[in-house]
Amino acid sequence: MIKTIIKIFVTVVIFLLVLAGLFFLSVYTTHQPPEKIEDINIRYTQRPPYLLSVKPSYTAITWDFGFAAKGAGVDFYFENGETSIPPRDSVTQWIAGIKNQLTTMDSADFFLFQEIDRASKRSHNIDQRRIIDTLFPQHAHCFANNHAVSYIPFPLRQPYGAVSAGMETVSTTYPMESMRYAFEKTGNFFRKPFMKDLCYISNHYRLRNGKSLIIINVSNASLLQEAENKKLTQSIIALMVTEYEKGNYVLAGGNWGVTNFDSFLSNFLPSEWEICTDTTHPTTRSMSTPYHPDSTEVAITDFFIVSPNIHVSETKTIPLNFQHSPHNPVQITFTFN
Repeated sequence: MIKTIIKIFVTVVIFLLVLAGLFFLSVYTTHQPPEKIEDINIRYTQRPPYLLSVKPSYTAITWDFGFAAKGAGVDFYFENGETSIPPRDSVTQWIAGIKNQLTTMDSADFFLFQEIDRASKRSHNIDQRRIIDTLFPQHAHCFANNHAVSYIPFPLRQPYGAVSAGMETVSTTYPMESMRYAFEKTGNFFRKPFMKDLCYISNHYRLRNGKSLIIINVSNASLLQEAENKKLTQSIIALMVTEYEKGNYVLAGGNWGVTNFDSFLSNFLPSEWEICTDTTHPTTRSMSTPYHPDSTEVAITDFFIVSPNIHVSETKTIPLNFQHSPHNPVQITFTFN
């Protein structure tokens, strides 16, 4: 009897190990890492103009949606919380809040969005990119995937499941080109297939004076080690400096994933460049617990960096109290020197 039980137990263990091995093999063999530099398909419903219109000033907004799965009422498992999949009713409520806020921002010239889900279990497979398309039908849309995994088996009690997500730059002007720049993927052998394919988007817009405005959309992961994040940021700054030296205007914004940004950037950002933040309001919150205004840790990780030939007249964080997203939008108003 005991021998039979042991035999059954060993058989079950071997079967489960084989299944696990086949699963990891399928993940490794089906994941195709992106090219270092790729063209992004520029989508539109009504084609915008090719030249940036002449205006007294321009507005750019960056906003990390947090996949509409990290509203004020939840924590997040992968950031020391417990929740991996929030209730569908909560997700639809957060998406509705994001939509309502975006309708008040429709006069902006450029939008830099991060953490947008297309078909992910965590946000109940609601296509958030399609929602953005509907809200801005007269804009150019440039979307880059940065996380596509058929199944994430963690946490075991409520697996994260399938993920398809990315970031998007939306503009009132049609870009001359939109490029996806990939970062080298980090992580150990077992974690790497499940992690993000970090990247940034670089758009070129033609001005009437023959120069270009370079808009870079940044989405660095806050969970990276500082050394890794520094390497990613250095590559972005290097491209910005190269474009500025060509005589172009350069602006980069998004979630940079660092809180000590002044000291972090001091070693490789040229001194004449400007870091644009609004220190009166935080832009992100800790996800280790649901949001509580009096106790939750907050910080500034979302900001813009502009070249010396751009003058920023105003930088403001829009304080939404993290009701619909773990980040607050940041807006700058700028002109060309």
